[in-house]
Amino acid sequence: MPRYIKVYLDNKRRIKYNEKKSRANRLIQYLDNITSQGQIRLFKSYCQSTGASKSVYSQFALSRHSLRKYANFGLVSGVKPSSW
Repeated sequence: MPRYIKVYLDNKRRIKYNEKKSRANRLIQYLDNITSQGQIRLFKSYCQSTGASKSVYSQFALSRHSLRKYANFGLVSGVKPSSW
């Protein structure tokens, strides 16, 4: 491979790397500005006993599996165990 082609390809790689780096820096600056402007952040709720992130009842902070287990033992106030 001739030297001028190799230099051309190296320059292309360097330019591409610098573009990616500058895009990442712009994204970081944008995110910093958003948080400093005081916009609302959303927080995900997790189950207090198991740490599960899906199907969490916010009133009890428990997932549906844990809520059923504790309700059957009568440990959750305001909930009666039921059977079919």
